[in-house]
Amino acid sequence: MAFLMLNDLNKIFKALYDPTRLKIIALLSQQPLCVCVITEALGLAQPTISRHLSLLEQSGIIAKKRRGKLIIYGLKPSNDFCSSIIKMTIEHITNDREVALLLKRLYDLKVKAAFPFEEFNGLDDAFLTLTLNPNSLT
Repeated sequence: MAFLMLNDLNKIFKALYDPTRLKIIALLSQQPLCVCVITEALGLAQPTISRHLSLLEQSGIIAKKRRGKLIIYGLKPSNDFCSSIIKMTIEHITNDREVALLLKRLYDLKVKAAFPFEEFNGLDDAFLTLTLNPNSLT
């Protein structure tokens, strides 16, 4: 088992400290997404979301892949420790009503076909997904 340096642990826990980043993790636990979908689901400005995504990427929690013109973000823990922490975090935040409403909003965006969700298909092997049923969370 490889041990993480103090700086690596600090980056992971700093990334998990912010409620907006926890919401982004909840969204990405469902499926890989582009910035535009995350922005719409959270109702925040694109530069704000991009800044949060950058910090999550630097911490080793998420990764990105280019798909045509889109950059798709997904959960991709960089090591076993990070993976365990992310899975436990998702387990705990799924009981939060605000997260349940957020996942319902993401589901509604998919149903309305408001964004090119078909572009996100085929990335299941590249990213970690822990699909939650938004109806079971309310």
